[in-house]
Amino acid sequence: MPSFAGRSYLELSRVHHVNKELTIELEFRTLNNDGLLLYAGQNENGQGDFMSLSVKDGHVEFRYVVVLLMRPEKSTYTLCRKSMKKISK
Repeated sequence: MPSFAGRSYLELSRVHHVNKELTIELEFRTLNNDGLLLYAGQNENGQGDFMSLSVKDGHVEFRYVVVLLMRPEKSTYTLCRKSMKKISK
């Protein structure tokens, strides 16, 4: 299993033609209460629509912006650090 700390990241190919629905499944273990798990943007310069999956204050947070409408969603449970979690959205 890959391990990332500090400024490490993994870059994947861009997903094309996502119109109405996207399914993501991720399995991870946290070492901190805050961190970015996934970020996908419309443009490489950070402009336009985006979605992100992060851990903030020990909660999983999914954010997305579609045509300037931001919709954050936060988990109702707090993650236990160093234990494996599997999430689907």
